Order: sequence, then structure tokens, then C-alpha cells
Amino acid sequence: MVLLVRWLHHVQVRNKIEKARRRRESSLLQAERRVCEYSDSHPDADDSVIRSLSARQLTQSLQEGSLLPEDVFFSYLRKTLEANERLNCCTEVMMTSLDHLKSIDSHKDGLLYGVPVSIKDNIDCKGYESTCGLPVRLDRPVLEDSVVVEVLRRQGAIPFVKTNVPQGLLKDVDSLALCMQALLSDHMFTLDPTVPPIPFNTEVYQSSKPLRIGFYENDGYHHPSPSMLRGVRDVKALLESAGHTLVAFKPLKLEYAMHELFQKALLADKGATLLQDFKGSPIDPALSFQVGLLRMPCALKKFLSILLAPVEYIQETIGEWRRCGLDVLLCPVIGPAFNHKYSSKLPVALSTTVLYNLLNFPAGVVPVGTVTPEDELQLKTFKGNYQDISDKNFKQAVTGGVGLPVAVQCVALPWQEELCLRFMREVETLVRESAQ
Repeated sequence: MVLLVRWLHHVQVRNKIEKARRRRESSLLQAERRVCEYSDSHPDADDSVIRSLSARQLTQSLQEGSLLPEDVFFSYLRKTLEANERLNCCTEVMMTSLDHLKSIDSHKDGLLYGVPVSIKDNIDCKGYESTCGLPVRLDRPVLEDSVVVEVLRRQGAIPFVKTNVPQGLLKDVDSLALCMQALLSDHMFTLDPTVPPIPFNTEVYQSSKPLRIGFYENDGYHHPSPSMLRGVRDVKALLESAGHTLVAFKPLKLEYAMHELFQKALLADKGATLLQDFKGSPIDPALSFQVGLLRMPCALKKFLSILLAPVEYIQETIGEWRRCGLDVLLCPVIGPAFNHKYSSKLPVALSTTVLYNLLNFPAGVVPVGTVTPEDELQLKTFKGNYQDISDKNFKQAVTGGVGLPVAVQCVALPWQEELCLRFMREVETLVRESAQ
């Protein structure tokens, strides 16, 4: 009887997954058809001009009337379909966005007027599912927009596709800053009173004052790849040439942060919420390590979770930051992109980004180049910090990455998002100028 129940549940799950796939394919086909129809009736629409503009330039052109919202919408929809062919990144095209497009002129004063925006799958959009890839969340369309989506709509943006990757609108740092400025509005503060009513600080973002920048190449826990190491070194040199002061900085007690504080956050409810979502669902190999951790015996999970809160660690880090007199911090980020089936084997590599999630410091990643043949050659002698199985797996995970993006991470103290963005923009500008 138990086996029969399990089999029936498995069949139900597979049927739900197949239904979702058919719905996704239908939305993609509908979108392709609408794009073709619009292209046939508007042969003069110039995609190349539209796609070359930043979000700020796009909204300016739309508000001035030199571009039409319909032309922009279908240009981005076409680009999305092209990207999906390569990356399989769309979970569903929101065809109801066409109705929103018809009434978009009522939001012409919005900071994002007429700008199409992709929404990551975990963010609620009315009438659509937020599955996060979990079958248990299928067939549960949400009843209301999330606060973020509602504010984006109020500011004139057009959410039009749900994706399994972060939002694709933000092609440059200034577009990211514009989006943040649009979100930090009275409407946001009214809808969500837990958000401090602090508007975007344009003065800080636009400042050109030289910065005192901390930096490190290796946090001592996870050794970055040669390409990411080079990225930090190259950017450090550019920043120094531009008149900024660079100061060596070392993250505090990384093993403690990763082995104790991070695990405490992961096991706060002993994994009950996630395990409930995964119950009866096929487990992606990339998540096998995490799910296995959550399925440990309760006594062991309880032992791991009885640890000090991270408050003291945060204060220690801020104290060290202040002692060094830093404005911002430059450091490596995980990468380049792993070969398939390696992400579940490399939780240690998360230290580059998890640290700032744990500290609740604003952080952003800026592309600064690509992996070179020289980087690949240096990778052959890569040993890592511990010469253990994780270091060996990491070497294999990033082998063969020539041409993949290289990036650096920019970090600021809590509540200093505008300063973080200003630093990111400085890095982006210096890298672009050095390539000319």
C-alpha cells in the first residue's frame, strides 16, 4: 500500500511538471507569434538603437516621445526569446503584460516609464506561479503582486517575463541605480512599513571624491581562480591610477563564519521548511549536498544550530573596517561559471559572497573582462588554500573557461547602498576606459 501511494504521488508530480512545461511552451509560442506580427506591421522599428540604450537613456527617450513603448516592448521581448534559445532562462512569458502596455501612458511620469523588466521566478506576480523550481508550488498562481512588482508598475515599468536567473534589465550600474531610486519611493514605504523611509541619496551616488578602498585577493578560506585573482589585481591598479587609496584588508574568522554562523542560519528551523517543499519532488543533483545536510538526524542538526548569533561578528567586522578607515571594499567573487554538476560539490566556494549576506553588507558584482588562455595556463598549477578535495573539485569546475566573464565584488557598510553603487560605477567606468 505504501509503495502504491508513493507511486501515485510520483505520477501526480510528473503530471504537474508536464502541465507546467506545456504552459511554458505555449507562452513562448504566443510571444513568438506576437513578435512576428508586430515586426511585420512595424518594419521601421530599430532594435539595435533600442538595445544599445541604458535604462536611464531608454526612459528619457520614451518620455520625450522619440521612442514608442510598443517598439521598446517588442524589441525586448524578441531579445528575451533569443536569450531563451541559448540559455533556457524563461520560466514563463507573462502575456498579460500586453494589457499593461496598453495603459502604460497613465504612468508616464514614472522613473521607469515604458521599460520592460524581467522578474526572477521567486518574486510574486499576480496570476502567475512562483515555483522556485519546486513541484509543490505548481498550480498555485499568486493572488497579488509582490511589493517590488507593484512599485515597479507604479513607476511605469512593464514586468513581462519570469526567469530562473536574476533580472536582465540592469545592463550597467547606472541602470541599477535608477531602478533602486525608483523602488525607494513613497509608494514602497507605504506598502511595506518595515522598509526605512529613506529616499535614494543621489549626492552620494554622484560624488567624485577619492575613496579609501580596502582590498584582498584571498580570504584564506576559498582560493579564487587565477582569472578572478587577476581581475582584482587589474582593478586595484586602475583605482590607484585614478587617485584612490587602496588598503590591505583581511576578513575576520572565515572558518568561524562559514562553519558556525552560516550553518546556524541554514539550520535555524532544522531545515523543516525546505524539506517540506522538497517532499516527494525529484532533487536536482546541484542541490543534493544541501538537501542531504538538511536530512541529517535532528540531534546533529540541533547541535550544529546551538551557536552564537552573528551580531558580535558583525560588530567585530565593522570595528575592523573602521580601524582601517575604509569607505568600501574590493574583493574576489566566485567564478568563472562552473562546469556542469560541480556546484553541489563546492559549498566552500560560497565564502566569497555568503560572507556579505551574513554580515548584511550591500555588495555588487561588476564584470571586468574574460578568462584568457594565460589564466587557463596558470590554472594547471592551481593548488588552493588547503590542497584538499574541495580545491581539486574547484580546479576541475572552472577548467575550460576561456572567454567566460571575469568579475570583481564591491562592498560597503550597511545602509550605504548608494556608496556601493558609486564604487561599482567607478570600477565599471575605469575598466571601460582602459579597454578603449
